[in-house]
Amino acid sequence: MKKIIFINLLLCSCAGLFTPQKPAETIRDPQCFTSRMIKIAQVADDVVLVKLYYCDTSYPNWEKRCSSGYATLQDNGNFFAVDKKEFVNVGPDNLYDDMKLMLIDKCAVANGTYSYFNSFGSKKTVRKISFKPANVPNPEYKKWKEEQELKNSENKDTTRKDDN
Repeated sequence: MKKIIFINLLLCSCAGLFTPQKPAETIRDPQCFTSRMIKIAQVADDVVLVKLYYCDTSYPNWEKRCSSGYATLQDNGNFFAVDKKEFVNVGPDNLYDDMKLMLIDKCAVANGTYSYFNSFGSKKTVRKISFKPANVPNPEYKKWKEEQELKNSENKDTTRKDDN
């Protein structure tokens, strides 16, 4: 009898290990570049040329670490063009060369190409980016929530039957 009780306890405790964990409600948008900081290279009339930097966000106060030099230049140091109107929080007239901006709740996504002529008269074409919210709803969370609601409704139905 003791063996049966022990086996039941073991099985019940192991069943708890396989209970699905609640997934995060949002995830980082897969379309986003991994960059967390941009550095403005040049401000032009309608666009801003920037470089993207990766910052390790696992550190506390990662924004401070990143802006003080602990950042890795991404995409081989290529320039990206951004429409001036994308800089709503800073204001298009407040931008300047070598300015660093953190992408905390936004992210950079590809948005076509931009062509310009450099000071030597050569035509250059770079990727254009725009900013969007970094987090999107997690499809796994939606599925998990539906499963939980189904379980809860089944439990309520079972409870009602037991009450009768």
